[in-house]
Amino acid sequence: MALTEIQNRFVPRLLVDNASGAVVLERIARGAGGTRWYLLRDPGDVGSLADNLSPGSRVSFYFDGRLALQEYDNTVASEILEIVKVDGEAVIATPRTENIEMEVEFIACDNELRDFAAALPPGASVVYGRFPADDDDGVRAVTLDLPDRDGIVRPHPH
Repeated sequence: MALTEIQNRFVPRLLVDNASGAVVLERIARGAGGTRWYLLRDPGDVGSLADNLSPGSRVSFYFDGRLALQEYDNTVASEILEIVKVDGEAVIATPRTENIEMEVEFIACDNELRDFAAALPPGASVVYGRFPADDDDGVRAVTLDLPDRDGIVRPHPH
């Protein structure tokens, strides 16, 4: 069911049109604020994503770079700390080559960022930015609610 919902919103087509891929945020239904994060690099990743999503989740696809993918360096560190100053925290993750799911950290101070950076291998890329809203303009961002196990889409406090 998840794959059909994703295809109905033209996400695979948007991935073809956007060479940098998409960051995906899954807000888990009845998950006490739990989230899972993914990086889709091409339309072939959509099937793997659909297999991992939980029924009833709200899923947002971001194609516009609001969550940047860049090699970690001092400029990226400065940008992250600026986000922390304004928002109180920033999202940062290290993409995996063998898996579309990312482990995300929420950085709230320079010490936490230093600890995160110390564990990175040289030349590592990171995904980072502000915690994104569940926008849906059909081009820069797509958000959809997945059906529950019985096939019905219900509102959940995501």
